[in-house]
Amino acid sequence: MHDILHNIAQNYSYSELESLSDILEKLLLQKKKELQSAPTLLKFFREYEIYSETSLSPKYQRSIRQSYKHLLNYFGGETRLPQIDSKSIEQFKQNLMERSPKGFAVYIRTLRASFSIAKEWGYITENPFAKIKLRRVQQTLPVFLSKDEMQQIIDATSNITMKRIFTFAFHTGCRLGEICNLRWQSIDLKNKSITIGDNFTNTKTYKTRTIPMTLVIYSMLSEMYSTRINPQQYVFCKPSGFVFSREYVSRCFKKVCRSINIKEEVHFHSIRHSFATHLATNGAPILTIKDLLGHSSILTTQIYSHTDFQALRAGISKLD
Repeated sequence: MHDILHNIAQNYSYSELESLSDILEKLLLQKKKELQSAPTLLKFFREYEIYSETSLSPKYQRSIRQSYKHLLNYFGGETRLPQIDSKSIEQFKQNLMERSPKGFAVYIRTLRASFSIAKEWGYITENPFAKIKLRRVQQTLPVFLSKDEMQQIIDATSNITMKRIFTFAFHTGCRLGEICNLRWQSIDLKNKSITIGDNFTNTKTYKTRTIPMTLVIYSMLSEMYSTRINPQQYVFCKPSGFVFSREYVSRCFKKVCRSINIKEEVHFHSIRHSFATHLATNGAPILTIKDLLGHSSILTTQIYSHTDFQALRAGISKLD
């Protein structure tokens, strides 16, 4: 900076410097007005939250809220959007990596997308997240439960509805949100099938899929079924008929797991991994697993191809 000022002083006359000073003063005043008129971080978050309710999935909306919780804690809600630059975001990233080593990359990507919208809306001229690089992290295999472990969890669950939810998840591979919002009109006991995705509930991929019932699920649902049940009533609900929140079911599952010393990294979504893993190890084609899970791409399902350990053993034995 000193060299730049010295160069200007040497190459510009007094009158030219006066003119340059007037220009800089006007630019500074313009920048101050732009900054004062720009929304605060909290105000933009509220606007973006409303936008997301009609444009983005509920799961992504939860990711937005969690990401902005970190961003607001770091910068403060009264910070104006143009005050946030790439350098400060890089420092925020380093802080986030220390506090959330597993989830920081998702938060950064979510925030980057939101600031792109801020740029589209004219709140900022450049996205400060645009040049932030994320290091690659080691992919790990999904955690899954053995049949014995899953049975231990079910046996240790005293709440009958939670017991049924855990059983249903293990035998269908459904996502927690799909289970909580499942209605009796989607249950076809005659054809022993379950329809996931309807006019009331969207799936993650917005595609409807049909899952055949196992004998365990058919027996359980037949026992639960009554001709007095309203077709639009939830299958797994509170005595009042209201739906369980996903957070509540997830906490109940984790509480049971801890009570019988199931490995700590297991969570409700591990049941879905277990469903897919057991299908793969028993020879189910990867395309079949993809359709049952409701994946939009075979690439997502291929993570379970590693579980066919017998095939791997047979392949490597050719070296003997």
